[in-house]
Amino acid sequence: MGTMLHPKFIERRPKFWAGGFLFDAAARKVLLHLRDRQTLFNPNRWAFLGGLNDGNESFGECFIRELHEEIGLQVAPHRVTYLRDYARTTVAQHRAVFYALADVPAERLTLGEGARLAWIALAEISNFDLTAATREDLECFVVRMNNSVRVCELRIVPGREESLPAINALIARSKAYWTWPAEYLEQALALLAVDVDYLRTHQSFEVLDARSDLVSFVAIAALDPIVVLDHLWVTPERIGHGIGRRACEYVIQFAREHQWSELSVLPDPPSEGFYLRMGFEDSGKRVPSRVPGGPLFSVYRLRL
Repeated sequence: MGTMLHPKFIERRPKFWAGGFLFDAAARKVLLHLRDRQTLFNPNRWAFLGGLNDGNESFGECFIRELHEEIGLQVAPHRVTYLRDYARTTVAQHRAVFYALADVPAERLTLGEGARLAWIALAEISNFDLTAATREDLECFVVRMNNSVRVCELRIVPGREESLPAINALIARSKAYWTWPAEYLEQALALLAVDVDYLRTHQSFEVLDARSDLVSFVAIAALDPIVVLDHLWVTPERIGHGIGRRACEYVIQFAREHQWSELSVLPDPPSEGFYLRMGFEDSGKRVPSRVPGGPLFSVYRLRL
């Protein structure tokens, strides 16, 4: 099964503008560019990267192409998140806005047009002279970020078939949060993809925020006598806000209610610290990746 993309990523129209920004989730900064003074529209103002579509490309394809042309950055589709799209009546143009997770220093990027690039903290964005559309879109983004981190408002529901596109898109983006070789990541995502049969044969759960957006996916594989935390993914821009902890606590309680004695997990090496904080212990066992050349995974266990 291939990586599932947001329906808006693959949407096509005869004519539209697509663009957006890079987002450093850890630093809560966005990468924008300053338009030069020779620009016909909005000179000397900060704006997104983007442009008009080329031929029959989709919203997402246009955004990825524009990033490559304007700053020399090649972004994989699963690292792209849809923000919103709407008709701009003042300029008779449809606008599709995305963002891509990245933390590359601005000086390592090659600006193709405009005056300069800068990483700007969301908390300081009001101090910059932004174009009107850029400001409105970023305000929408900030509201989404703020609304999604209220752990007390999270709802956990069983995994649903109609959510499979969103679930697989979340898995792909969460896995890609850590820096992996492209070839390994592609093969790993194929193995991690969830389908209808998986939902029917595993205990799986969706974690939804106050707007009912999927922010985490978690699943258990009960392989008698071993019970494995088979999936625990959090949408990258919400990592560090307690969502993963809430999902893990839910699974631990679920396991105890089923009177299982132990819960195992094989986390990605960069996330081992999270499981240690959740009470798991390194068993000392190591398991090679199913992908040739992939990392060696440590088996962590939690006695219930």
